Amino acid sequence: MTTEIINKNGKDYAVIPYDFYQKLIEDAEMLADIKAYDTAKNKSEETFPFEVVDSICLKGENPIKVYRQYRGISIIELSKKTKIDVQELEKIENNIYIATQKNLEKIAENLKIDLDMIT
Repeated sequence: MTTEIINKNGKDYAVIPYDFYQKLIEDAEMLADIKAYDTAKNKSEETFPFEVVDSICLKGENPIKVYRQYRGISIIELSKKTKIDVQELEKIENNIYIATQKNLEKIAENLKIDLDMIT
């Protein structure tokens, strides 16, 4: 491979074959993907079984209810922990009532999940 150095306005530039340039771009993208994968893999984030994700993403079930059931917490227990009325939680889980931001934060904290998983 031949590389030509040109100077334009006091700056040096390397001129390389276009095929080699494209290969460099592909390699850089692959390296970025590998780094992102390694970062994600090394985080100690909890993973959830397919059934949990399927219930929320594909079946459209209420995520609060799905995560609560996955954690093995009764609605009464969650009510006591969050100090949210059981009837209100039932309405939230049945998509009849929209929870306030404050209540969503309490629920997420007690289910030990990120807030964005239920919003």
